[in-house]
Amino acid sequence: MTSVYHEQAAEQKLRDECGIPDDWTATMWESSVRFIGETGVVSRALADKYGTDDWMGISQMIIGATTPMLIPEDCRMFAFRPPEGHVAAEHSFLLTATKRDLEMGTDRYLSRLDEDQLRHARCTIDDLLRLKKDEVKRVVWRVCDDFMCLGNFREDEYLKAVEFMAEKAKGNFEKEPKDKIRHKSLQIELKPERVPESEYESFFQ
Repeated sequence: MTSVYHEQAAEQKLRDECGIPDDWTATMWESSVRFIGETGVVSRALADKYGTDDWMGISQMIIGATTPMLIPEDCRMFAFRPPEGHVAAEHSFLLTATKRDLEMGTDRYLSRLDEDQLRHARCTIDDLLRLKKDEVKRVVWRVCDDFMCLGNFREDEYLKAVEFMAEKAKGNFEKEPKDKIRHKSLQIELKPERVPESEYESFFQ
């Protein structure tokens, strides 16, 4: 179950990054939602149009005909709605924040702490760094081009990593214009990276 803190952090991150005013309401969508939200309104309108009282049956038909949109576990989706009187008051705006987005917001999080909290955070960080330093290290084989990491492989997957790198290199070469090869875009390498054991699995998620 997602903690209240994570929900609030996700909402605040979206407000900060998108400049959403505090007077806009936010509703977090659950793990499975359907895009036809006002089925009751739609069902009654259809019932009135076609002269039937069975609007509940129509509602069930609409729900059964729609495809649920599954929200990933590490994703938070919010519907932001402006206050009454706003030009867009009748509309909702969907925005999402991922777990990785939240984990990458360290600077923004620390900027909200007061002096005592920052001192405590520094002591806690020092303790955690010592634990990381003493932790058993494991090797991740990383295939990278000149711009980004293309794939991560486990310690015993060296040959699999080599095959993956060769496949990527071949694909890149085939995309190159034959009259002018851009050597920078063809750069690719396989390198080992030693990481703390507690972080090892996160490279393969």
